[in-house]
Amino acid sequence: MARGRRPGGPDTRKAVLDAARRRFAEVGYARASLRSIAAEASVDPSLVVHYFGSKEGLFRAVIEWPFDPAVFLDQLAAAGLDGLGRRLAAGFLGMWESADTGPRLQAVFRAAVTDAAVAALIREFLTAMVVERLVPVIGRERAEQRIELALGMLLGLAVVRHILRVEPLAGLPVDELVDQVAPAVQQQLDGALPAD
Repeated sequence: MARGRRPGGPDTRKAVLDAARRRFAEVGYARASLRSIAAEASVDPSLVVHYFGSKEGLFRAVIEWPFDPAVFLDQLAAAGLDGLGRRLAAGFLGMWESADTGPRLQAVFRAAVTDAAVAALIREFLTAMVVERLVPVIGRERAEQRIELALGMLLGLAVVRHILRVEPLAGLPVDELVDQVAPAVQQQLDGALPAD
């Protein structure tokens, strides 16, 4: 007898998450389609959309992101390039400070350090989202490189502050930290680049 599609039920969400974990690990974020994940979970693709909204939503559930990166990036981009460095620094560092999102971000990035597959998925997902949403805002040469440098600065700062807990950065008030780092982030985003 042919295997039919699994109807929605208590095990369906878990089956979709398990299938998504396997597909993302096998082929990466970009090549894993909702249709292929649904087929592996033996569900209709509309059920995947029902539970998770989109491929981004499904990936967030798989990785257990404590926030929606798309919403965060869209809000940053909406106000344009002027002041983006400050908004990016305040938003990114603020998420690491939050009792709701900070501990989960620490767990996700610790997993990425110890698990190459997790690191690759996070890198691919974030790169795709950041490029799609922020490169048009930058509107300058080497926009992708500029964004990656700015994010690298902020991620390094977050790791030093929240995971390694290096003083005095770990104890510095976040507003003061944003005041100090925002100009450097803005410089990466819109400043002059060294000549090739």
